Amino acid sequence: MNVFVYLSSSVDSTQANGQQVPTLPQRKRGMKMCNDCKQFCPPASKICKHDGCGAKFPPKAFNWEKIDKMGETNPTHQREYLEKRANILYKKHQWQVVVLYYHPHARGDTVEGYGTPGIAAKFLGLGEGQDKNRCVGKRAKDLFEKFVDNEMEAESASTSSRLPSDNPTVDPSDNPTVNPSDNSTVDPSDNSTDNASASLSPTTSSTTTTPSTDLLSSRAPSTSSIINQISATPSIMSSLPSTTDSSFSVISPNITTITTTKSNVSVSSSSSQPVHVAYVEDNNVKAIGFPLASRTMLHGKAIPEGSICVQVIHTSAADIPAPIVLGHEEENAVLKNNMFFALPINNLFNYLYNKSTNSVKLSHYVRV
Repeated sequence: MNVFVYLSSSVDSTQANGQQVPTLPQRKRGMKMCNDCKQFCPPASKICKHDGCGAKFPPKAFNWEKIDKMGETNPTHQREYLEKRANILYKKHQWQVVVLYYHPHARGDTVEGYGTPGIAAKFLGLGEGQDKNRCVGKRAKDLFEKFVDNEMEAESASTSSRLPSDNPTVDPSDNPTVNPSDNSTVDPSDNSTDNASASLSPTTSSTTTTPSTDLLSSRAPSTSSIINQISATPSIMSSLPSTTDSSFSVISPNITTITTTKSNVSVSSSSSQPVHVAYVEDNNVKAIGFPLASRTMLHGKAIPEGSICVQVIHTSAADIPAPIVLGHEEENAVLKNNMFFALPINNLFNYLYNKSTNSVKLSHYVRV
């Protein structure tokens, strides 16, 4: 007798050991599923409307970790992708898209914009081919730039309030005092480019020699002795180089009174920051620039603690290495004129030039 045994490997997906097993509906492309009723709704739905479910869809969280794991990206390419997406929304869905950029680069910060053809481009004052028309739409970009600047200054103020003080300590026996009457006012209109190539180094004079001791060591000469020696040097830079950068405004010079006690140095000033600071290394002034202490980012990197951003306007040589390199290693490895660098505060001195006496006075820079 022949016996046939039929074996079947197929099992009802809804039955397992006699128990009912719920099955999920097949996922529909472009739809999102409700976590309560397991039904699919259109992607723009905020509330599930199936069978009176009424469950709210949580807002979509952006996956920042995925971006953190990405390699190096090209900002120009990313910008082109963004503008391409804006053009797709305009062409396919009749969107009017305005994009505003605030981005750092080698020479500072820039605010730019992109608008899809028509209304959006007109809003930013852009014509065909994104040609700039400064007479139209400038207020929108100015408002955006002002808002970003205010927010960055607020963040910088809150950060600096939590940082330890950078005030230097001075030996009471030295008792350096700089009186406001001794400090001259630097008039930007008196600046001349004829002597811009003059030496910046206090040691270049044939009549005065600065001690070889490191300015920042415990045995360094007092601030008053440094000031006296530099003031007696007639060859120190007869004029500061002028700048024609319209984006930078020169503020009034900082008149600082330094009073020493046994424990600390108190500073009172007529303005928040000095006009010029000198970057000093090995007893020589290597560069002069404008301090921008409110900035916390430079070339897309955080400025290290104990240093500030300085816009260099003049250097004593063409191959002075940058003490801190941020951004592109090759481009920012050497101090250059009209570029921004992070410089250590311990190597910065207030730079005051007296044109009438052709002398320079230095005092330790204190971040306010």
